[in-house]
Amino acid sequence: MRRTTLCVSVLVMLSILFDWVRFARNELALTQSEVAGLRTYTVTVYSIFGVNLVEGIAVFFLGLLAIGGVLVFRHMGLKWAAAVAPLCGLAITGIAIYSAVFVSTLASDVEPDHVRVGFGLWFIVFAGPVILGVSSMMALEVFRPKFWTKFGTE
Repeated sequence: MRRTTLCVSVLVMLSILFDWVRFARNELALTQSEVAGLRTYTVTVYSIFGVNLVEGIAVFFLGLLAIGGVLVFRHMGLKWAAAVAPLCGLAITGIAIYSAVFVSTLASDVEPDHVRVGFGLWFIVFAGPVILGVSSMMALEVFRPKFWTKFGTE
């Protein structure tokens, strides 16, 4: 479980290198060319990468923090560190859902009809819950004995 959390957290950190938003502006001039008697139109598509967004930088540091929590728990045995990765996974999932729903705000003044979610954002939409689920199972293994003895049953 720790290895899975580490790998997915690294991939989440790398997601900022992929586009989160793809759009084509309305005011783009379409270029027209003659190719074998056919008219072709070229529309330039712009991309905004996670590294250019506040949300992307937050996801990067949350992935880094999740890795740090797993490594501290693994090498130092501090139980509180096992709770860091699930919290980071929850935060990453929240940012991903918010960004996917309000993706037009990430592209600021672009018409919402022309805005699409990019590959990097789709990646963290799926990777955030994976970190949350896997690291939560790891945290439950750590805290479960103490939880059950508190209520007197096992």
